[in-house]
Amino acid sequence: PYTTLFRSEERSEALAASAWAEAVAGSVEEAERLLAELGTAVGGNDDLRVYDIGHARALTLMRQGRFVESYGPSIAAGDAILRAGRPDLTYGCWANAASAATAAGEHERGLEFLDRGTAAIAGHGLQGLEVHLLAARSFVLRGLGRLADANRAAEQERSLAEQLSQ
Repeated sequence: PYTTLFRSEERSEALAASAWAEAVAGSVEEAERLLAELGTAVGGNDDLRVYDIGHARALTLMRQGRFVESYGPSIAAGDAILRAGRPDLTYGCWANAASAATAAGEHERGLEFLDRGTAAIAGHGLQGLEVHLLAARSFVLRGLGRLADANRAAEQERSLAEQLSQ
């Protein structure tokens, strides 16, 4: 039983990784097929699985131009992976959600997602990721016409990048 469970968890993780890869740069149809297969696969419903499925699902929806629909899976994935103790992986969830919101013309919602990402990585020594979130913040603020705020975010980004020698 233990080896069967272990194999099914490995298989589930492999399916999720393949779905993510297809969602990012491959076939959206293949990503959908893999996600459907993953939904029927035996495996736990732990936070890592929620993250794997949600992150891949959100990216698939974004590739289809279904930006608003991608929020739910991104939120579920970001919350789950933070509960799992991986704040480094929350970055992608919140940055992607912010990108989707910006693409949908919901800039304020994009800022909310960026705030969640910043809060998730705070105090974990992930300043390299913070640089990217500040860049995204500047971009979203610029889209809102809040140029002084955008410039402040860009200045914070530059300052932090210099501290990190990036």
